[in-house]
Amino acid sequence: METLRKLLKELDDKSVSGIYLREIALLMEEIEALKGELRVRQNLIENYEKQLKDKNEYKGRNSC
Repeated sequence: METLRKLLKELDDKSVSGIYLREIALLMEEIEALKGELRVRQNLIENYEKQLKDKNEYKGRNSC
């Protein structure tokens, strides 16, 4: 980590800004990927809940 700090001190402001912008871009890509995974999991949960509800309604109609 110390080596990285030394390298950043030696770079000019434009280079450091470029590095930070690249890191921000990578983090934003990771956030988008995680949002996609979250949407998939939410859809799976919603589908599972719907199946449970349908199953319970079916059991309720057949038990009377």
